[in-house]
Amino acid sequence: MMLLSFYDLDRTITRHSTFTPFLLHVAWCEAKFRLAAIPLWLGAMLCYACGLFDRKTLKQFGFAMFIGRRVAPRRARKLASNFADRFFNQHLQPGALESLEDDRRAGRRLILVTAAPEIYALEFGRRLGMHDVIATRHCRDDDGAILNQIRGCNCHGKEKLSRTRTWLKRKRLARTDCHIRVYSDDLSDAPLLNFADEALLVTARSKLVNIARIRGWKPIDFARTMISKPSTFKTQSGSRYICQSYRSPLRRGLG
Repeated sequence: MMLLSFYDLDRTITRHSTFTPFLLHVAWCEAKFRLAAIPLWLGAMLCYACGLFDRKTLKQFGFAMFIGRRVAPRRARKLASNFADRFFNQHLQPGALESLEDDRRAGRRLILVTAAPEIYALEFGRRLGMHDVIATRHCRDDDGAILNQIRGCNCHGKEKLSRTRTWLKRKRLARTDCHIRVYSDDLSDAPLLNFADEALLVTARSKLVNIARIRGWKPIDFARTMISKPSTFKTQSGSRYICQSYRSPLRRGLG
């Protein structure tokens, strides 16, 4: 039996969303004048919330506005690496780090499955010691430069399940030969959560806790810390990041 754990990234492993911070990080490092477009970006997010266009269109627009229509792969890797380093030191959920260690000790294969761009999702995956990363892919031009256009679908909602099925097929893993555990904070990931043998909804909100219980998912709070003494989390690359020690939320849950 292959033991698999699929982790969402934004607000599951991290405390906050990562896409807008990444755009602003790149603009700050590369071309500060692009930061003047922040009000336009806020307006675009409002239009998305009102249903005027989809998430894929929003992300392509944001990429072009703050990063540009193309970025050289070496430069993209450097920016993504720097962003991941900065984000790790301040914005990881302590419960997620403990959960990853628990799953790793149990011999589970760890897969990051996220709507975040592959550009920086791969950097997060390396630092977290993930075995594989499933993320939103961008088109490339003939020179290998990364373009603002997304290749295929944004890896969100039903697309996450589709990409996960494709990943299983590519790895030649039959669904019946796997025990799948899924962690996510978002109800949009319901297709993937329902696909799992063990579904964990990362939340402390009472409304979502109740929804999780109704749907047969386990609610879990990755933000909770039980001990104030700080400890370190060692990544696969050997870097150490400060987090808070606590009792494993996997053993506690919320109920």
